[in-house]
Amino acid sequence: MIISYDEIERKHNTRRRSIMNYIQYEIKDGQLMTPKPIAIHDIKNLEVKILPAKKDAFDTILNSIATMASSSLANGDEHVFVVINITLNSKETITLPIHKEYVVRNNLDYHDAVKQARKLIETLKRGKTMTKEFENIVIDPKERKFKIIDGTTGEYSLDDIDTISILNEQASFKGKSEPFLHQVLGGITFSSGAMEPQLYVGLQIKMKDGNKLALYVSKKPVNFNSDIYHHDVKAAQNIKSLLNKAA
Repeated sequence: MIISYDEIERKHNTRRRSIMNYIQYEIKDGQLMTPKPIAIHDIKNLEVKILPAKKDAFDTILNSIATMASSSLANGDEHVFVVINITLNSKETITLPIHKEYVVRNNLDYHDAVKQARKLIETLKRGKTMTKEFENIVIDPKERKFKIIDGTTGEYSLDDIDTISILNEQASFKGKSEPFLHQVLGGITFSSGAMEPQLYVGLQIKMKDGNKLALYVSKKPVNFNSDIYHHDVKAAQNIKSLLNKAA
């Protein structure tokens, strides 16, 4: 009986596939559980990388979760590891292994490992669109709703959002008049012209029915152009971006 090379290769690949040992990662409480847990909301970019298999390469990757450069070596019986490079918002890069044994580039195990890596990336990307909880608002894209905790309290539909604006309300009027009726722009109030009034940074969320909702980001009155003011503006921009993406 004559056995073709293709059949031998198929049987070899079948045997290799039966002993593939993939690493199982758990996502819990918004974190990817690794030796160094990674907060999903801190992930900026995800990319599949192929690393050449070297002595102790797996132990180095798994134990240190360190950055390793990818390689574009020639094809053939090249032994490689399929990994995911995770870039965080802090610009730190983490290398996440997918399997414990090397694979031969372009064989069935290799393609299966790449598929597993891409599947994990999609799971992590979906995780980034899950519920976002802040002290003043909860955003739940899955249920298509958001809940304002500080401001016009209540639950509302993400689908009803029309426009969102970042505004400053004069602190002395908070809770005493319609939200953002007395605004501060450039350190000057619209109503009195007084210089350097304290204020609350917030969001005005205009709904499609014309209703205007208020969300206060500042926990306490802040001075215009102060460090805490810029911190609150940045937080407001983040919430605005998340709402716009979810709406």
